[in-house]
Amino acid sequence: MSDLTPPNADPYAAPDGATRVPADTSRTPVPPSSWPTGHAAAWSPAAPPAPSSSNGLAIAAIVLSGVSLLIVLGAGFLVFLGVAFATGFDEWDGPMDGGPALHGTAAQVVDGQPYDGARLAGEVARIYEDQNWSPEGFTCDEVSSVAPGATSECRGDMDGDSIHVSVEFEDAQGHFVVRDDFGVSGG
Repeated sequence: MSDLTPPNADPYAAPDGATRVPADTSRTPVPPSSWPTGHAAAWSPAAPPAPSSSNGLAIAAIVLSGVSLLIVLGAGFLVFLGVAFATGFDEWDGPMDGGPALHGTAAQVVDGQPYDGARLAGEVARIYEDQNWSPEGFTCDEVSSVAPGATSECRGDMDGDSIHVSVEFEDAQGHFVVRDDFGVSGG
């Protein structure tokens, strides 16, 4: 209250000269009878929206994305096959399981000179050890003259299997490739 209002005065009284008119309750809106009433009705959640036809567009987008992914994967596979056939699978003639060929270098090679089979067997076994295999008892035939295309056959045990591979020199500096031309015999 302000300092001008007398004590015990009605702060909501009508101003001087005005008369107070009671509220007209006949015009108060009444909710339809279908509206829920009571305390629970005041806190009920809103109804979920009605399904719309825009879900069809979302489904179509997902389906087209999946089809596009399959097309890209298929094209990638065809490119892989094309490259593989164009190269003739040159690097897929390797040891024991059709994997890539293993390459190595024989130590202390002299162009055109013979190369000891025991030393070559040690180099071949080292290559297999580098691939986490367990070679045992490898022997290789002596190479009569180290030159491009010179070959030697090697035999040994690999993780319990007897294997037979060929070693072909690629140049006169001792670079060679190990090929599984003979296969694996179980042991």
